[in-house]
Amino acid sequence: MGKKSLSGVLITAAMLAVAGCSGGAATTGEAANAPADPGKVSGEIKVLTHRTDLVQNGTMDTYAAEFNKVYPKVKVTFEAITDYEGEVKIRMNTDQYGDVLMIPNAIAKDDYPKFFASLGGEKQLAGKYRFIDKSAVGGKVYGVATVGNANGFVYNKAVWKKAGITDWPTTPARFLDDLEAIKARTGAVPYYTNFKDAWPLTSPWTGILGSVSCDPQASNKLVSADPWAKGSDLTVADTLLYDIVHGKLAEKAGTNPDDIGFMPFPAQVDGKFCSVVSADYVQAVSIHSEHKEAARAWLDWFTDKSGFAQNEGSVPTLKSSALPATLKPYTDAGVRLIEVSQSETGTVNAIDKAAEIGLNTPDYRQKLVDMARGAQKGDLDDYLTDLGERWNEAAKTAGS
Repeated sequence: MGKKSLSGVLITAAMLAVAGCSGGAATTGEAANAPADPGKVSGEIKVLTHRTDLVQNGTMDTYAAEFNKVYPKVKVTFEAITDYEGEVKIRMNTDQYGDVLMIPNAIAKDDYPKFFASLGGEKQLAGKYRFIDKSAVGGKVYGVATVGNANGFVYNKAVWKKAGITDWPTTPARFLDDLEAIKARTGAVPYYTNFKDAWPLTSPWTGILGSVSCDPQASNKLVSADPWAKGSDLTVADTLLYDIVHGKLAEKAGTNPDDIGFMPFPAQVDGKFCSVVSADYVQAVSIHSEHKEAARAWLDWFTDKSGFAQNEGSVPTLKSSALPATLKPYTDAGVRLIEVSQSETGTVNAIDKAAEIGLNTPDYRQKLVDMARGAQKGDLDDYLTDLGERWNEAAKTAGS
């Protein structure tokens, strides 16, 4: 495999309100109802997407052709945007942000009713779809996840086998021992942080919330608990990241390794691994769309009938759909997939912003990695304690 062979990298198997966004004269909470008769639905709709690859290679047009077999009077066009977050956030200062779009992360959850049409009641849609509480505000739903991601480590099974490792590690200490064995026995770089790309230090690691404790309320508990208390999910995760880098078990620059195998985070509860499944981009209908019924038809069909999740190797949003083949190792090993509640996301984000930590930005973990590799002075325990104190102080006001 050589010096640059992949042995392990954390990845997912795939908050700032927009100031001054009046969004025109649309009525807050306007609904996009599901169509009753496909043959009567008509109109031209534009779908904004970050998946430039699928638009360029014609995949999205193939989906649209299948959609037209059910909805022949609806014309679907796609606009692929490279800087999706930056450009769409700006567009949302107007009423021209497509008919269907992926909700930018910069839009505060509590502001969803200002920009997106209601898709129905939370209780009703939660019975059909995963991840509904991520986009529910005041009992109404304003978006449906395109797919879900399962958290875990992508790894090179051949390298681990060469090192004599055949079982998934069950604890962080065992994981570190395995990386040491890979380093000693194979010559491969044991772990890739992908530090240079920044984003791999954000959602994949913060997404561990719930995996260590196997607790669906792990995220909501951040409203009233120190995220870096001793033994907490984030303390376990951030300490493991620090120890990997400090032990010189990671790359210094970063590469793009091949995805070969997938394992859960090295922690168990009652002898079982747990993996958090979380929503990817949430697809919504613009409150300004002139063809809301057609837009809703596309959103429903794409979520329920397109097979997109299976084609992407992702967790389907539709609860009745089968899991993709990529997760067969998890199902075979009895890994428990848990959906972490997002009902307190608005408050958690407010605390995070007030504390100036950035759970969903790379900054605080980049500093942690720099400390671990000696590029910046600091002590891990002191650093995590400081993060916790800042969080607790912010929670007194932002969390109330």
